[in-house]
This record gives sequence, C-alpha cells and structure tokens, in this order.
Amino acid sequence: MTIFIISGCSSYVPISDIKDDPMKYSNKQISVKGRVTETFAIPFINKGMYEINDNDDSIWVMGKGNVPFRGDRVVVTGKVKTAIMVNNRTFGTVIVED
Repeated sequence: MTIFIISGCSSYVPISDIKDDPMKYSNKQISVKGRVTETFAIPFINKGMYEINDNDDSIWVMGKGNVPFRGDRVVVTGKVKTAIMVNNRTFGTVIVED
C-alpha cells in the first residue's frame, strides 16, 4: 500500500524548470503535478501520452497504463527524456512515467 502525505514543503518540480533546462533533469526521477489538457492514446495496447499543465507551463507524459481524461488532476513520477517518437509523432522533452 502506498500512502501519500502532503506537507507544506513541495517536492514537485515546476514544469517550467524542466523545460528551461532539460539536461539538468535528463534521466532523473522527478515528480510533477497538474491538470491533464491533451491526450494521445494508442489503440489496443493501453498506452499513450498525455499533456499536463501546472498553471505555468505544460509537458507531455508517456503513460505506463491507461491515459487519464482531460481535466483530471494528476501527480506524475517518472524520468525526463528528450525526443521521444510515438506512432510517427515526435515529442520534445517528456516525462516517462514509472
């Protein structure tokens, strides 16, 4: 069982920090939170990508399971990667969900 405790101290990385210096976060595990603004599902394999926005910036996430719905609030933990190609579509800096 996993328990999340939210305290006054934030352990989330602002998306703008990741996009401003992607090499600083490359291949490092980070957590971000935000609202899902776009989705891109790959049929028949229960995987896809979704974009989240933290009110300042947005980033695409390569999900490990079903893609959340637009408008959902999510917390994502994963590794920052650059230049991911999915189904002939290229995404710049992304988070690959753990």
